[in-house]
Amino acid sequence: MKILGFELSTLRRRVGDAVALSPGLRKVVALSGYPLFYLFCLFMFAYFTFPYERLRERLLVELEAQRQNSPSAQRVEIQSLGPYWFSGVSLKGLSLITPRPGSTDPGATVSKLTFDQAHFRVSLLPLLIGRVTVTFGAKAFDGSIDGWTRANSEGRLVEASLDDINVGKMSMLGDMVGGLPMSGTLNGKLEWSLPDQRLAKANGTLSLSISDLTAGDGTTKIAGKLALPQLKVGSLDLAAEAKDGILKITKLGAQGKDLDFAGEGKISLRDPFPDSLADLNLRFRFSDSYKTKNEMTKSLFGAPGSSMPALFELADPRIKSSKRSDGFYGWHMVGQLKDARFEPASGSGSSSGPAPAMHRQPPSVPAGN
Repeated sequence: MKILGFELSTLRRRVGDAVALSPGLRKVVALSGYPLFYLFCLFMFAYFTFPYERLRERLLVELEAQRQNSPSAQRVEIQSLGPYWFSGVSLKGLSLITPRPGSTDPGATVSKLTFDQAHFRVSLLPLLIGRVTVTFGAKAFDGSIDGWTRANSEGRLVEASLDDINVGKMSMLGDMVGGLPMSGTLNGKLEWSLPDQRLAKANGTLSLSISDLTAGDGTTKIAGKLALPQLKVGSLDLAAEAKDGILKITKLGAQGKDLDFAGEGKISLRDPFPDSLADLNLRFRFSDSYKTKNEMTKSLFGAPGSSMPALFELADPRIKSSKRSDGFYGWHMVGQLKDARFEPASGSGSSSGPAPAMHRQPPSVPAGN
């Protein structure tokens, strides 16, 4: 058989001669397999026998030493640490604990955020061009968190996304509203650059959305006093833009079946994040259908057109002074995020002077009968 004028047997012979190795080269190739196999075995042995427990202890010691200069910084706990895809580590039971301001008791905490599993990994391909890119991810609250970060000559770049987070399992959110049970699905994205690797100089965007948000279940009592019917908030959306360390809220609100909520303002970012300074104006209003849901809500929030005063407003004089002519209750959130104060917003219709600051939680509700 001829192919382009050549006999097939002749073509095969010439190709074989072209790739044929000399006896010396064959010997070198054969012997090189031994050191390669040795290096492979050495790598696998080191990978699986690395003292990850000692690394965990050393990491916790270093993190705790850094906290000595900033006692208000979050404390880190790690149950176990192990390998992750050759160039990374996997952490189980990772907890970020925010201590209560001014307390020396390690058990006195404001919030505790626990991830079932998290990982950090150095990407190998970017190393070929001199870039150290670290990818990270976590499985928590029935959802996932994924992102990457890379340092450059100007600072650090960070991108992260949150997918299908169950807010009902984030106890810290419920604690912020007096232990009220919540449900909903959180999704969001963050794209920031940190000049000099400082949050106080951050630039970038942040967007978060909680769909099908509800609060209360009709049985759990707020602060152990009163069980409110389920409050359907709907979709709560937050959009913000950071410039030179000032996070400006461009969108914050929800218009649900039972509640209207809106806010605007800014947060002056600080290192660490709980030390950031808030300056936010918030307002909310219950719908008439929720106020008349049952006899309890009628007496608590006041039935539309009723001359009877609402117990909700009588529970604390600050609540009454926060009510505006349009039916909204307006509040000013100010101070460090870890210990923010809530004050009736100026211009809410109160003839009296500013009300005393209220720390961390909204006003107390009246006890049930």
